[in-house]
Amino acid sequence: VGRATNTAFENISVTASITGRNDTGGIVGCLYAENGNASVTDSIADAGIIDNYGYENIGGLVGVMDSSDTSNILYSGNISYGLNVPISYDVGGHIGEIDANDTSQIVISNSVTPGDVNGDDDTGGIAGNVSGNNGVTSVLMDNVSMDGDMVTSGDTGGIVGDADSMTISNTYMTGSITNDSD
Repeated sequence: VGRATNTAFENISVTASITGRNDTGGIVGCLYAENGNASVTDSIADAGIIDNYGYENIGGLVGVMDSSDTSNILYSGNISYGLNVPISYDVGGHIGEIDANDTSQIVISNSVTPGDVNGDDDTGGIAGNVSGNNGVTSVLMDNVSMDGDMVTSGDTGGIVGDADSMTISNTYMTGSITNDSD
């Protein structure tokens, strides 16, 4: 699905190779909760390789999301970027960008990404960029793992590439990180 608002994805299985430019995810590109609820639960995206031929918000499950939750999910593919791409940012094994700038709390729990993630700036094994709510803890990441390798050239984290106002617990990354910036 390209864009979904106030939508719950449950027991979804996606097996495909995906090529995207911006806001690209294995299950949904943009997931928004505007005065409602949005979530991805009990789902699997075996997307093979998500080829990022664009610039931003590339995630194994969700490209970009706001006040939405994810739990009990698995992304088992690899994220790479195509040749001659000037830069890719907000790239994550689960979610490319989380925009939590309202009063809701976003929960990411009980999830695994065993594949590799490649990106440039704000690249994380689980989430690329997390924008919180001005110092209020608005994103909770609990019992999540990334078990692949990463190759990047900018702000990089095994769990999150760039984080603001979040709590991370029982979460880990195994594998290697190679930052080939100048």
